[in-house]
Amino acid sequence: MSQLITLNNIDSVAVDSLAALVTDNATLDGVTTLGAATEITSLPTFVEGVDHVTHDISQSSVFSHSALIADFTANFTNVPTTNDRTVSAALIISQGATGYLPTAMQIAGTTQTILWQGAVVPVPSINATDVVSFTLLRFGGAWTVLASLIKFGSV
Repeated sequence: MSQLITLNNIDSVAVDSLAALVTDNATLDGVTTLGAATEITSLPTFVEGVDHVTHDISQSSVFSHSALIADFTANFTNVPTTNDRTVSAALIISQGATGYLPTAMQIAGTTQTILWQGAVVPVPSINATDVVSFTLLRFGGAWTVLASLIKFGSV
């Protein structure tokens, strides 16, 4: 059974079961201090014979990819469209003998331009793990997509 809890102007709350009560979206205004936080890592939805991969932001914002066979279009769905907000997402890509990247990006099926860090499309790693981080900026009803790639593992 869900309950509505409203916290206004409270310095601290000692409620051990608060996490069990928040089952949907929560809005916290002001400074929020967390002792620990975790994020769900999801497996994205692959469509056989199609070069795009669906990443449902309502389920997670961190997605684990493995056994890729080609570059792909990352399609982010259920992204909040409130103006003057940012949404962060990350793709953890376990690379094999050939590295692959999200070379195109969509939000709800609409193509977006990826602005890569350093203004250069990165080279995917080989036999290592790449993390592609996206920051989706929403201003004036339009998206700006910033992206970077960090390599982890073997040289």
